[in-house]
Amino acid sequence: ANNGAGIGFCPEVGNGPPCYDMRYEPNRICLGHKPGIIESRKYETLASHLSNRGPLSTYAKIDVEGSEWTVLENLLASPADQDKLRTLDMEVHFGWRPASERDGQDLTEQQQLERQVEIIERLGERFHVTGSTLEVYNMGWRPWERCPTSQCDEEKIHTLGGFPLVQFAVSFVNKKVFGAPPPVMQAPAPVPAPAEDLDFNPESETCQRVYSSASSRPGTPCVAPAKGGHPLTKNFPFVKQTPWRLALGLRVFRAVTGHLTKQDCEDFQLFGDSTWCMRAMRGK
Repeated sequence: ANNGAGIGFCPEVGNGPPCYDMRYEPNRICLGHKPGIIESRKYETLASHLSNRGPLSTYAKIDVEGSEWTVLENLLASPADQDKLRTLDMEVHFGWRPASERDGQDLTEQQQLERQVEIIERLGERFHVTGSTLEVYNMGWRPWERCPTSQCDEEKIHTLGGFPLVQFAVSFVNKKVFGAPPPVMQAPAPVPAPAEDLDFNPESETCQRVYSSASSRPGTPCVAPAKGGHPLTKNFPFVKQTPWRLALGLRVFRAVTGHLTKQDCEDFQLFGDSTWCMRAMRGK
């Protein structure tokens, strides 16, 4: 691939062989909340890689199989580091316990999930969501095939109709890309979600899917319930429904729903697990 070709040299994505405007260097290191060696793997911190970078200078992609939570917690503790990120694309893994996250984490499953949900909500203070893979994942969700003879075990967190929100990709853009004030205010959901909020159902049999590509998509995800699946019917996909798992699932759905429009972003570019706001990608 053409590596470090220069700004504007590479053609639009999909129009030619791989090409990179900015030079990149592959490194066999892992991302963690502190530097060190864990299970023979070398870990470095996000802060160390942002240390010499300026405001809105960095496009970050994080997919570290559950090691992201303390990394994100440290990022949230540093407004200066947050301001260095122009965009943030990542895959999140709720309820995972990788080796890098075990140090000092003596939490119950519920406490662990509540902590992770709060982290994803707090990202909304300085970043807008531009898109997620929830809609595409929902299109391939067939619990009646996975558990054909009985109801499935309950997912760690889910929506009212049973759609799991355990692992997916989500894209963010720094609000400072838009100047002040930003086009929309995206605040974290109430913590904790009130009991009456459990009636909120983001799923719809009639929602319309605007995009056809099998990629991350902007806006409110069009999420259909399971086949005949409503929690009050025998076809609900899980053996049981735990109120706190549902409440956390609804908070996650709200926190990763994008509200930016094409006009706000001067168009979107959908590429794999990422939804890019072109206002940020063009360097304006």
